[in-house]
Formats: sequence, structure tokens, C-alpha cells
Amino acid sequence: MRPSQNIPSCKIPAVPVLALSERSGRIRFMLTSAILLAAAGIVATQDAAARFKADADAKSAAGQHHEAMLLIKEAIKLAPTNDQYWAATSHFQRLDQQFADGLKSAKEAIRLNDKIGWYFASAAFNAHGLFDIPTAIE
Repeated sequence: MRPSQNIPSCKIPAVPVLALSERSGRIRFMLTSAILLAAAGIVATQDAAARFKADADAKSAAGQHHEAMLLIKEAIKLAPTNDQYWAATSHFQRLDQQFADGLKSAKEAIRLNDKIGWYFASAAFNAHGLFDIPTAIE
């Protein structure tokens, strides 16, 4: 008797399996789709934030500083790491005589990007409005 004759036969059910190239193609398609959807969401968010910023600039130019500040805060909700939005918030808060909040916003803009001199000036202007001369000098 040959050794292969001693092995009992077992039947393995046939399971349809995609070929490797088909599976990798589907995975590549799903990953590409996910990346494109995420990118579209980011672009849409940035566009909405930019619209809030433009509306805030228009309100401020019309002398409606409080409304401008409220609009720019909506932009910050959509893009919290945009230092320019934080600086604009600080500016609008100063114009609305909310110096303490303006100082906090200026400090956040500086934390995000400490290369822009205007952010330091905005912090100083808000500190001066609070009569906090040591902070204004700092």
C-alpha cells in the first residue's frame, strides 16, 4: 500500500475568492474614494471659513465690528488652526472694545505663527486697552 492511499479524502467546499489583482483593485478604489471625499470635505470647510472671513471684513468696513467678530468666530470653528483668523478675531475684538478676549485671540495667533509682527502689535494694542502696560510692553 502506498502512503498516499492511507490518507482519507476530504472535500473542501469551493469558496469564490477574488483574484489578488481584483482585490487590490477594489481596495485601491476604496482608498482613493475615501481620500477624495476627505479632501472635498476639507476644501468645502476652508471655502466656508473664507466666506465667513470675507463677510466679517465687509461688516467691519461698514463699522459693524461686533457682527464682524461673530462671523470670524464662525470661521475659527471651521479652521481652528488658521492664525490669520485668530489675528482678525483679535482685531475685531479690539474694535469692539473686548480687550481681554482680543488679547487671548492675539496670543493664540502668536502661538500658531510667531513670525508675523502684526500679531504681537495686536496683542500690545489689546493689552493697552486693558491698561496692562507690562503685557503691552512684552
